[in-house]
Amino acid sequence: MALISVQNVDIFQGNSLILSDVSFKINKGEFIYIVGKTGAGKSSLLKTLTGEISIKKGKVNVGGFEVNELTETSLPFYRREIGIASFESPILDVPCSFHDIFITALKAAGWRDLKLMKERIHTVCSDFGVQKFLYRRLTELSMGQYYQFRITLAFLNMPKVIFLDGISKYFDPETNENLMQVFISYVKKWECTILMATHDYISINRYPNRLLTISNGQLLDEEDPEYYSKIETEVKSIIYVFD
Repeated sequence: MALISVQNVDIFQGNSLILSDVSFKINKGEFIYIVGKTGAGKSSLLKTLTGEISIKKGKVNVGGFEVNELTETSLPFYRREIGIASFESPILDVPCSFHDIFITALKAAGWRDLKLMKERIHTVCSDFGVQKFLYRRLTELSMGQYYQFRITLAFLNMPKVIFLDGISKYFDPETNENLMQVFISYVKKWECTILMATHDYISINRYPNRLLTISNGQLLDEEDPEYYSKIETEVKSIIYVFD
């Protein structure tokens, strides 16, 4: 059974329909790139999968949650089972350190053993290279450091699925390369599933994985035998320019 199943879903930006009748399946342990031109609908697709945008037509199941049936009561329980890091995430202006927020997040997710929580925080911060920021307040961080924190938070609770949206824009090449290596290692080690909307075509070609491409108002799956004939020439040239 697929970990993520999307059946005949319409995707909206505000009141505008931008993708219609979208269907695909994703299995446990896959790393998926979502690509396309700016404004094509990558972020709206991820927001639909995370329950931020309501589903007016079609069905979405993520890890056993029927996303199209989520209510205000059930949505928080779904969000505890997934990880989200987006360039659109609001900046948290709170007088707290990384450590304080991580402890709060783990408690909210049902962790109770303080020793285990501290061990988990140490592990994930070491993996993502943010341990030196652990006791800094968020207001003391640069934008790049802040989004490293948001990514670390997304992976903190060992979720089944992680949604990443446009996060590479804030990082220098070395930091971005390190993050990609951690993402790949987590997919292999945990068998977690990552969906990443990105324009980082260098990483796409360096770490090839399955592509979902938005082109000509359609979501095209690289596993479709007709994928390469359907994709726009302009989009194709951007994606594969680094080959």
